[in-house]
Formats: sequence, C-alpha cells, structure tokens
Amino acid sequence: MRYYYIFIFISFTFIILAEMVKKSGFNKLTIKRAANKSRIIIGESVKITTIIENNKLLPVSFVMIKETIPALISRCESEDGDIKSYRTSVFGMYSYERQRRSYYIKWNKRGAYLLKGYELSIGDFFGFSSISKTVDDYIEVVVYPKIIDAKDITFHSTSIQGDNLIKRWLYKDPQYIKGIREYNVEDRMKDIHWKSSLKMNKLMVKEYDYTCDREVTFILNVQCGEPYWCFTNEKVVDKGIDIVCSLANKAARTGVAVGFLTNGYIINNSKSGSCFITPSIKSFQSILESCARMDYIPRNTLGSVINEYSTKFSINSTYVFVTPFLDNDSLNIILKLKRQGYIILIIDISEKGTVPSIAGLEKLWYRGNNNECA
Repeated sequence: MRYYYIFIFISFTFIILAEMVKKSGFNKLTIKRAANKSRIIIGESVKITTIIENNKLLPVSFVMIKETIPALISRCESEDGDIKSYRTSVFGMYSYERQRRSYYIKWNKRGAYLLKGYELSIGDFFGFSSISKTVDDYIEVVVYPKIIDAKDITFHSTSIQGDNLIKRWLYKDPQYIKGIREYNVEDRMKDIHWKSSLKMNKLMVKEYDYTCDREVTFILNVQCGEPYWCFTNEKVVDKGIDIVCSLANKAARTGVAVGFLTNGYIINNSKSGSCFITPSIKSFQSILESCARMDYIPRNTLGSVINEYSTKFSINSTYVFVTPFLDNDSLNIILKLKRQGYIILIIDISEKGTVPSIAGLEKLWYRGNNNECA
C-alpha cells in the first residue's frame, strides 16, 4: 500500500512539474528567424535560419514550430531532404540552451514573397497536452526576373537585336566622329565616307559618337484586352518584364538615363499602386525592384496612366512601349504624343503580333531570345 501512495505521489509530482514546464514554456523563450538574402534572382536559394533560446532554469521538453511556405516555390528542403508545403521543426530544450536550425528554399517565379508568422506549440513531458500561439515574424524575399543578354533578344521579320536597338534610340552627334567603319544595311547613305570608300575599294561610313543627354523611358502595358480588369496573361506580362529589365540594364550600362512607367500594380508591404520612375543613370535597380513586385492585374488602362503622367514626359526621351494590346484610346494618345514631337517605338509582345501598327512609328514584334530559340 505504501508503494501505491509513493507511486501516486511521484505521478502527481511529475504531472504538476510537466504542467509547470508547459505553462512557463513561453517565458524567457526567444525565437529569431533570419534569411541570408532578401533579394535573389530566379533559381537562387535562400537560407532560412531559426535560432531558439531557452533563457531559464526550467527545461522545455517539447517545442514545435510550424512555418507555412508561400506558393510558387520549386523546392523546400529540410535537412533530411523532405519536400513540403510547410515546414515543422521540433526541439527539446535544456536549461539555458540555444539551438539553431537551417533550411533552404528556392522560388521558380519572380515576385515579392512573404514568409509570414509561424505557429509555436509547447507540450508537457508526456505529450498529453500542449498549448499554442501564433507569432508574427515576417520575412520578405523579392525574386528578380532573369536578365537576358541584350544581344540575344530577337524580333520577327528583322535582323535587329536588342544590343543594336539601344544604339538606335540615341541621338548621334555629327560633330563628333569617332572613326570609320565598313557600311552595313542599317547605315544611312549620307554617312558614307566617299574618300575612304574609294581608297578601301568598299563602302565605308562615318561612325559618330553618341550624345550623353539622351534618355530612354520604358512603358510597360500589362493590359491584355478589354475590359482591362478582365483579361490577364501571366506569360505575356513576364515576357514584357524580361524585355524591359534586359534592355534597361543594357542602356544603363551604356550610360543612358533610363525611366519606367507601367499600369500594373507594384506590390509592397505598405501600399499598392502604379509606378513612374524618372529617367536616371542610377535607376536600373529601382526598375528591377518594381518589375519583381509587379502584379499581373492592371491598375487602369494604359491610356489613363499615360494621361496621369504625361506632364512628366520629356521631349529629350525616347518612349518605348512594351505592350501586348492597344485599345483605341491608347492608340489615339500615342498618336497625340507623336504629333507633339516625342520619339516613340512600339515592341509588340503579343503571342501572334496583333498589336496594330501606327503610321510613322516603328513596331517590332518580339520573337524571343536566342537561348529559347536554341
């Protein structure tokens, strides 16, 4: 009988102690999460590290952290190689102990992704009961689109490549002749250097230097049909984003001031809205960030957005419209800009080249990049 009471006493003691450990488990228990990178390119991995510390005398027998992983991740691997839509970490903490766990995630699509809070559970020694709470601990990872080499960008029905396209948008200053080179089909007859042509027995042309005050502004239209809010095409919009980022990168590296305007939503933690970036030689990072954060749903029609920002347009800038669709209102506004003396180029990113041509304006139908064609 005495052993029975001893057993009952020890059992109650353990139950009470387990309940104390469970109830005091959250006290002086700190958890920190961190990512080794907040900005990555598609295909790169981010290392997420969780550090948990028990800063009290009482141990914590059971701690579970359940993290939900955002969509569009190509792989979420734990240390044992499991692939899951969420990740669960289980800890047993001694007095004044610190533990660290790490795992890697990789997104397969551009965007701004938020690792939200996690569910924290603490249980007793025996696993009979547990208490849980939700912890707000946000980590944002921005996935940038891949930058295509401009010389690999090609267009239908023309031999022009993106690398040469940048040069065509800049004014050549006839006062500054950089040298003489062999004639090609894109050169003007008035640039032929006849003396050198006679001497070399082949056509030679003067090669001019470029003025440094030229600007390029990319206008990306994510509207794919009418009404504007009803039609979306993620593949086409991503195609346009790739073109803008790649050509803007090439222009910026050439020393050209680059600007950006879109009717797509730019998503961030505090607000969503349209985006206008004033041309600058240091604006490429802002353009890349905006393109990564861009939603597929348009904020408004292209025409409405141009009207909203047209007062900020400069006659010194070449305006490159990257678009899969143009409604009548947008066509009329582009014609109005042309009559006002703005230099305009249209890059058609529709799947079948259905963007209407405008008299007096050059339209290029994007074919793809050489890596895709290969």
